[in-house]
Amino acid sequence: LLARRSWRRFAPRPLALADVATLLGLTFGVQRWMSARPGVWQALKTSPSGGACHALEAYLVVERVAGLARGVYRYHPDAHALVRV
Repeated sequence: LLARRSWRRFAPRPLALADVATLLGLTFGVQRWMSARPGVWQALKTSPSGGACHALEAYLVVERVAGLARGVYRYHPDAHALVRV
C-alpha cells in the first residue's frame, strides 16, 4: 500500500456505461441473496461485512460516461441502479 500511486492522467474518451455497471456490480453490488432464516434475507457481496450488514454507500461522480449525464449518483446495489443526487 505504501508504494501505491494514483493515476492522474485520464483518457479523453468517455467510459462506457456497461463498464461502469460492471465495476459497480462487482465492487458494491449484490451477487446473490441468502436466507438467514425464514423471512430474513441477507445480501452476499464480493467483500466481507460483519453480520452481512454492508454499511457502505457508493457514490459516483460522473464527468465522461457515455449515455449518462454529468453529475453525482448514488448506487443502489439491491436494484443495481444509479440515482442522480
